[in-house]
Amino acid sequence: MSYVTPQVPDEGSGSASIDLVPSLSELVNMVAERKADFPDLIVALSPLIHQGSALPTETALELSVALHDIEAEALEEDALYRLVNQQSAPAIAMNAVGTVLALNVAARQLFGLALGDSVAQLGVDEEALHAFQQRLAEVSGPTMLKVVRPDADGLPMVMIGRYNHQYRAFVLTTLQHHWPESIDKALEALFQLTRSERDVLSCLAQGQTAEQIAHSRSRTLGTVRQQIKTVLHKLGATTQVQAATLASAAANALVDMPQGSDTLMLRQASSDMTLAEFTRNGRRIGWRRFGQAGGQPVVFLHGPFFGAGEFVADRQWAAQLGLDVFALERPGYGRTDISDRKVPVVEAMVGDILALMEDQGIQRATFLTHEVALIPALQLAQQAPDRLVKIVGVSAAPPFQALAQVNAMPAQQSIFIWAAQHARWLVRLLIRLGMVRLRKLGPDRWMDAVFGEVPGDMAVLNRPELQPGIIGSYSYNINQMGAGFEVDLQLTFGAWAELIQQNKVPVTLLHGEDNQTTRYEYAQIFTQLNPNIRLIGVSGSGQTLAVERPDVIYPQLVAT
Repeated sequence: MSYVTPQVPDEGSGSASIDLVPSLSELVNMVAERKADFPDLIVALSPLIHQGSALPTETALELSVALHDIEAEALEEDALYRLVNQQSAPAIAMNAVGTVLALNVAARQLFGLALGDSVAQLGVDEEALHAFQQRLAEVSGPTMLKVVRPDADGLPMVMIGRYNHQYRAFVLTTLQHHWPESIDKALEALFQLTRSERDVLSCLAQGQTAEQIAHSRSRTLGTVRQQIKTVLHKLGATTQVQAATLASAAANALVDMPQGSDTLMLRQASSDMTLAEFTRNGRRIGWRRFGQAGGQPVVFLHGPFFGAGEFVADRQWAAQLGLDVFALERPGYGRTDISDRKVPVVEAMVGDILALMEDQGIQRATFLTHEVALIPALQLAQQAPDRLVKIVGVSAAPPFQALAQVNAMPAQQSIFIWAAQHARWLVRLLIRLGMVRLRKLGPDRWMDAVFGEVPGDMAVLNRPELQPGIIGSYSYNINQMGAGFEVDLQLTFGAWAELIQQNKVPVTLLHGEDNQTTRYEYAQIFTQLNPNIRLIGVSGSGQTLAVERPDVIYPQLVAT
């Protein structure tokens, strides 16, 4: 491709302006469309980068407008976004453990939900969620889920849902006269309506009066009126209109509901995960829990790409080994807010970890960390070593001590490191462009934007059994438009080599010998800085070691 490089004014000209590149907006779009690479944009902006100063106003405005346009376009193209926004009624998409992956404006306003929230906030417990999935697995067609709006004084509402196999997501929409067998079964299961009561409800949904129902069903008027009262009570409705509206919504929802859903393969009970949150210093902190409740406590600090418990094998291994895993959502990911800019990033993370441990009564725990999350674990080990049994780190990125480390990385990953080192203002631009690319690729292919240049890792990520985890971690990563990744870059370039040298808590690091993001030879810096650290090379694995080899990782958590 070709473009015009911006011209920097001659020294002493007295002009602070820079001629705008006519194709700058187009270049931003080309990067978002993957028709150009990040380095192309870097070259176009290189004169500004080397100045080391803020963007000129005109250039910043042009970039801002271009990003706004492509972000809006990417949102409209987002597959999960389309799934819920083709519904006229309030609708959400959720994964198997009830995490909200997408929702339309109507659902946001009605339920007060946001991305990353749990349907537990709508009164849906694990038992109800499992029963909902069981009905979908047993009977072809949609089924229903009973929810409670936070401001509805306990009065139930009903959503009708299908399972979308392609995106491993449940798409639910609120109900708005007759219904198929699958809905009939749900009315029976959710509200304990008898066959006769369901027939009466169907008549109400068709607009019939009590007298008309009595005539059509050859019943006395008194009997019908009593049945109507019973139906109202069971549905939590106060008027016949409410009951009729609820029931008639099923037919309308079926018209809107995307067809062709696949039969759901139910999760094993051992792979369940719950979501929770608490508030710290006015910030929202999200966390998850999976494995065996009451078992050996493990605090899991996730990395930027592989989520915090979305992969089924993680939950299964944790349960099998008797591990009670508490997975903290780090700042900028999932539901956890970014900390005050005045507070050092690592200090805020350590505070979040200790707050979670205090909240759950965890005195001492084994720590599992992915990639950059090793840093806050080491910081905690320095501040409160008695709170950690040991640390097991996976694919840890060492302190960057040589340019060769950056140059050895795939270009679409190293460009972020380069920008963080040389032009901080460019990092946010690149991250936002990256998020646009993720949305355009969609929940099932978003990993292409990160590992597309690494065939070995892509071969792992294309395994069918990993698709639910990839799709689950998609929304988790884009919820805050890459804010967490920006925080991680700040962490990476902090002065933390000293944490490694001074560490006295047992540390075992697992690293793929075929890792193209951080080559195994550079991971050996850890043992050079601290000979007490144990480094284990895993043959045949790359950066995807974290999701490829839970059979290697989880036994290390229980090893002595």
